[in-house]
Amino acid sequence: MVVVSFWLLNLLQIVLVTAADFTTFDMLPSISDVRKLQVGQELIAEKLPLQGGQCVYVLDGLELPKAYEVKISYPASIPASFTVKLLRASPLQAVRSGRRLLNTEKLMFRADASKDAELYGLLLAHVMVAVEPAGVVALPHTKDHELAIFNILCEEVKFGIPLQAWWIAFLGVIAVGISAVAPMILPQHLSPTGEPRLNCSNKSSD
Repeated sequence: MVVVSFWLLNLLQIVLVTAADFTTFDMLPSISDVRKLQVGQELIAEKLPLQGGQCVYVLDGLELPKAYEVKISYPASIPASFTVKLLRASPLQAVRSGRRLLNTEKLMFRADASKDAELYGLLLAHVMVAVEPAGVVALPHTKDHELAIFNILCEEVKFGIPLQAWWIAFLGVIAVGISAVAPMILPQHLSPTGEPRLNCSNKSSD
């Protein structure tokens, strides 16, 4: 039931997106640090300066019309706060953004068909990642806290669930189904018809 409720909640959030959410893009800033992020391929141990570090990722491999999610994960030992923004370099529509899990930042967006969405047959999309220090550093003024280390992944989303997590949802549905059917099936196998049963309530006394 937990998996089904999570799936329905994600689907409802996508359906209830308003037009105001589509106008919250930022214009493409003047940032020299531009990197490439291929859909479905996670970049490991990316680095940004902890004090005001920011970069732009060019998303490669997007297809119309599909939904995608950009996810950033980072160690809990790094006192950092990440921000992920979809830039107005294309008519992609931001569905949801913000922190959803501990030490994880996520941004979901949808690529809709538009005459301005493609350039030379390639879908354009840019995501800006910014980091700021947060919390209390146990050992300040050390090199370990000069850089923020994180992993970033862009993957396709179906009904609010990333493709890589669909097998978990599938197993969850199977587990719920088994738990619902098991009470009706197991007693028949444990106590076959025609087999005598012990009656402990009636005891013969000599």
